[in-house]
Amino acid sequence: MDLVLFYTTAILIISGVVLYIVPSGRVAYFTGWTLFGLDKDEWSNLHIIFAIIMTIFVIWHLIVNWGILKRYLFSLESLFSIIIIVLVSAGTITQIQPFKAVSQIQNNIKNSWEENKVDIPIPHAEKFTLKGL
Repeated sequence: MDLVLFYTTAILIISGVVLYIVPSGRVAYFTGWTLFGLDKDEWSNLHIIFAIIMTIFVIWHLIVNWGILKRYLFSLESLFSIIIIVLVSAGTITQIQPFKAVSQIQNNIKNSWEENKVDIPIPHAEKFTLKGL
C-alpha cells in the first residue's frame, strides 16, 4: 500500500509538472506537441487516473491507520496544518503574491510556446464541424 502511494505520488508530481508547462490546447494540438511520446491529452489522462488511484489508496490507508490518525487530528500539529492549508487556499483563490506568481510563471511558460512560431491558421479548429471548416 505504501509503495503504491509512493509511486502514484511520483507520477502525479511528474505529470503535474508536465501539465504546468505544456502549451495551451490549440498550440499543443496544432503543433502535435508531445513529451516522452505522450501528447497533452495523454498526460492529462495519466494525471487523472493516478489521482483516482491515489485517492482510493489514501482512503484505504486512512481506514487501516485510523487509530494513529485520530491522535494526529486532535493535535497542535493538525491545527497548524489546517491554518497553512487555509492560507494557501485563500491566497491562491484571491490571487495574492506569492501565489499569483505561480500562475503568472505558468502563463509565461505556456505563452512562450507561441513566440516566434507560425500563426495557427484557424484557432480552435478542433471545435468546428467539417461543414463549418
